[in-house]
Amino acid sequence: MRYWVGLCLFILSLPLSAVQVEGLYTAQVVVDDQSQALRNKAIAVAFNLVLQKASGRTSVLQSPLLQAETPKFSSYVEQFQYQQMADEQTGYLLKISFQKTAIDRFLQRLDVPVWGSNRPDILVWLSLEQAGRVQLVGADSEQWAPRLTQIALDSGLMITLPLLDLADQQAISTDNVWQASAESIELASQRYGAQQVMVARLMSSSNASKQFDWKLINTSGEYVDALRADTLEVAFRSGLAKMSERLADIYAPRGSSAETELSIVLRGVNTLEQFIDVTQYLSSLDMVKKLDWKNMRIGTLELQLNISGDEAVFKKIVALNHVLLPDAAEVQTVATMVDGEVQIEQGLSRTLYYRIN
Repeated sequence: MRYWVGLCLFILSLPLSAVQVEGLYTAQVVVDDQSQALRNKAIAVAFNLVLQKASGRTSVLQSPLLQAETPKFSSYVEQFQYQQMADEQTGYLLKISFQKTAIDRFLQRLDVPVWGSNRPDILVWLSLEQAGRVQLVGADSEQWAPRLTQIALDSGLMITLPLLDLADQQAISTDNVWQASAESIELASQRYGAQQVMVARLMSSSNASKQFDWKLINTSGEYVDALRADTLEVAFRSGLAKMSERLADIYAPRGSSAETELSIVLRGVNTLEQFIDVTQYLSSLDMVKKLDWKNMRIGTLELQLNISGDEAVFKKIVALNHVLLPDAAEVQTVATMVDGEVQIEQGLSRTLYYRIN
């Protein structure tokens, strides 16, 4: 147990990394022909997939409002495109893009927060038991890397598979991953700087289904789960769906849709280029609904932000990137009248302080 505690503290000290996940409002569905009847069915399937990706939650599909909205799904479509299936397969791949604003508004009606495209990268240590031997899946695996990466994207997540080069081989063994050895995983994960680490294994069994055990390790601790599936693809998709729910609870928690005003002081803004970069970065965050310039003096920029959600969530989102680093909060002097006497108290300003990296 002390090893897992040490690992969680170790991950907390790592430089956090994030990625921009593309295609959250787009889904692909295989259809037999280009008829309107099949297209409408595909739009309904794609609509559900996009709701899951945009919110990070499969539980969103349990809402009774979703059934009532079914006849209107086509009105949410921005564009669609057919592509002939390759490799002598029959049918078409129908790519459907939905209007982001309309999807976000519908999620608000469901009282489900929108999880922005700025999401944590997940480092995946995966071991497979095949034909009586165990192997690791790395970034250069032609059989698995592209398929698992696509499954993650379909789930609204981005994963990193280890390089499994000499440095990894010196830091960790196949048995270490299979046994989920905390000390070895800590050492091997250090070079990747990932905040979210998934350790998983797929075990063969006497029947057709396989056992898939996995752990999600982050600064909050660890989440352990297990399931059975016929293939790795099915198991990995199911595991990522549960993982996405847990991450959405961190970065897009329920009850965080109310608008909040924040003042933010940014130090180290010395050039016009830095001014443009930092304001564009903040504006790109889905949480940020409005950005106003309050004050600028040598090396310091003060902004007023309107965000969807609370301050704690905003800090977690900003912490995913290396763009802004927390700066020491200034001490604020507060004078209050108590029993006819003036008392001076020292407190922290509610203004957020960062410096650009």
